[in-house]
Amino acid sequence: MPKFHLRRTGAVIAGSGIAALLLTSGSTIDPLLSHLKTFESDIAGEPAAATASFDEVYGPEWTEYAIVCPYSPQKNVHEALATEDSPIPEQGLQDSENYLYLKSGDGTGNGNGEGRWVRFASAELDFCNLPNTSSQSLTLKPTTDTLDFTLVQPDSRWTLTDFGN
Repeated sequence: MPKFHLRRTGAVIAGSGIAALLLTSGSTIDPLLSHLKTFESDIAGEPAAATASFDEVYGPEWTEYAIVCPYSPQKNVHEALATEDSPIPEQGLQDSENYLYLKSGDGTGNGNGEGRWVRFASAELDFCNLPNTSSQSLTLKPTTDTLDFTLVQPDSRWTLTDFGN
């Protein structure tokens, strides 16, 4: 009987450790969302505006960025960004998500650099709501560009409002 009790206790301890690990790993907030959150107003119904440049938010090692909007086919993404390593499904993303692609390296856009994919739920951050987004999507731009974001009301989604310069 004591053997069973020890095994059960070990399983409970192991299960608790796994649960704690999952809780702490799930609570990590993306640096961009964390940055935008600092601009939120506590006044209900009052819009918030924020600016961000990806080199300041993610670090200077990233020299270029691109936005991937829903329905951009995987083939187009790979060709435009000179990469074959993407999380984009063959038929493109669903309406509920968009991606930020960060590229490091020589900055020429020829694919020599390393890439990082950052997924955002459209309910949290929408890069693809601008009328000119389709022409801007899949275009590598400098991470030093300053982008403008708007939050219409607290606890709603941040929306890219201008690609800036």
